[in-house]
Order: sequence, then C-alpha cells, then structure tokens
Amino acid sequence: MVWGLFSYLGEDAMGRYFGKIGFAINTEVEPDIWEDIIVERPYGGDVLPNSRGFNQGEALSTDIKVTNQFSIVGDTYLFKHLSDIRYITWRNEQWSVSTIVDAFPRITITLGGLWNGQTNEVEPNP
Repeated sequence: MVWGLFSYLGEDAMGRYFGKIGFAINTEVEPDIWEDIIVERPYGGDVLPNSRGFNQGEALSTDIKVTNQFSIVGDTYLFKHLSDIRYITWRNEQWSVSTIVDAFPRITITLGGLWNGQTNEVEPNP
C-alpha cells in the first residue's frame, strides 16, 4: 500500500521522481498559422532538497511557490527541446519550470508556481 501512495504522488520513498514533463511545441496548424501544442512525455530521475515560499504581489491572494529541484535523466527528445519545457507534473499537479540546468546526461529542473497554461496531452512524434 505504501508503494501505491508514493506512486500516486509521483515519487517513491527514496526521493525518486516518475512523472510527465510538458513541452510547448510550435506547430503549423494551418498554412501560416502557428500554435504551441503541448506534448507530455514521461521521465524519471531524483527529487532534490526543497524549499517553499510565497509570492506576495499586488494580488489579493498569495500564490505558493515550490522550489523543489529534480534531476531528470534525459533522452534525445529532452535535450532537443530544452527550451520548449513548460511544466513538470508532480504530486498530481502541473508546476511551472523556473530554471533548467543542462548537466548531460541529466538536466536539473527547478519548480516555480502552479502551471496555469494549456495542458492537453498529445502523443509525441519522435
């Protein structure tokens, strides 16, 4: 039962990460009309130490910002589309990516706040 809980949360008891990364791929949907299409792909890696803070702006409600870091094992697609990464799914939520560090054969992703953009899943083309 414990494994099922951690699997649901997107990590296991040893600080491992298993989840999806969302890429915004600029695609021509009609002649001369381009849109970002979200492609989600599964990845694994390690959850690194974290901290949490609050974004206090002029908004009435305060948004939480989670700065967990993830060391993700990369593949060809990931390294080809580093600049297209928009969010990472963790603990059943999509979180925006605030920084990416290329440390081949891995990348380190730092989370920001909750992702509020498009999240529709499209099967990737290799």
